Amino acid sequence: MNALRSISRRAFTLIEAITVVVIIALTVPPAVMFLDAASQRREDAVQAQRAATLAQGLMELVLADIASDNAALGFSALSDMPTYQAAFTTRADTLTSLYTDMGFAYSIEATPLVSASGVATGNAQQDIFRIVTVVVTAPRANAAPIDVRFSALVGDF
Repeated sequence: MNALRSISRRAFTLIEAITVVVIIALTVPPAVMFLDAASQRREDAVQAQRAATLAQGLMELVLADIASDNAALGFSALSDMPTYQAAFTTRADTLTSLYTDMGFAYSIEATPLVSASGVATGNAQQDIFRIVTVVVTAPRANAAPIDVRFSALVGDF
């Protein structure tokens, strides 16, 4: 009889087993939902970092173009943005192809001539700059895409 009693004391009762199953059933789904949400936030952060990296690389190419001695690439090329963008897209393909394959998009914008304060004054001696903006659009997990913008005030020196 003592041997039977010691065996039954080491085993779980049916009520204990059911209690464990209920506790697991109540705690696992919220934990899985939390992990899924954390995974999506991580993916969004990675996409934002990728967008910033691409925007920085594109801005570096634009700044290199502006500093170029090539007449088709210098500061004056920004006055005809459609032509500049078409040529830029071809030159930047090695940088952008990986990103565009992942759903990223980009655009380059340049303002008309402005002064050093970023505002057009109408004075030809002061309005010798342009604001160049690179916009990269990155897809997100379950939300609207995000735009990352890099801007620079550039001049012809």
